[in-house]
Amino acid sequence: AEVFPVPSAPDGDFPGADTLNKQAETECISAFDEYVGTDYLTSSLDATWMIPTKDSWAQKDRSIVCLARPLDHSKLTSSVKKSGM
Repeated sequence: AEVFPVPSAPDGDFPGADTLNKQAETECISAFDEYVGTDYLTSSLDATWMIPTKDSWAQKDRSIVCLARPLDHSKLTSSVKKSGM
């Protein structure tokens, strides 16, 4: 997978995995089209993400890591940035 934008969750109490996943889905999917250069719904790539855990949140981790990966789970051999994949 290739990392693309890494947005941050707002400070405050740990909002829970459901809330963080909703934020990640919104931000990663909306950034996907511009980064990859094609519409998410017709792309041969999928978007996924990693969110802070309760433990990492306590260590000031607010990073949501957006990832682009092939739908067929094959290995990427080059960057997907502006690839139109």
